Amino acid sequence: MELACDSGVLKNLNDNDKKTYAEALLSCSAGKTYYASAFGGARTRIRIQNILSYKKLTFVSGICFAALFIVIAVTVITNAVGG
Repeated sequence: MELACDSGVLKNLNDNDKKTYAEALLSCSAGKTYYASAFGGARTRIRIQNILSYKKLTFVSGICFAALFIVIAVTVITNAVGG
């Protein structure tokens, strides 16, 4: 759930804002206790790595993804009907 929230936030941020967001996560994780924490725990490092390496989907990537989806859908549908 945390990774999905991060992805939603990162869609609207530039590179400098991504770094600020990552720093905010680090500062939240630094003050947590071991016994009671609603924060992400050991996965904070993974979240920071994902934030700093996040790339927005480009138009060309979107077209390629759509074409791949269509090819897979046609293959699955024709195999189901022909079987």
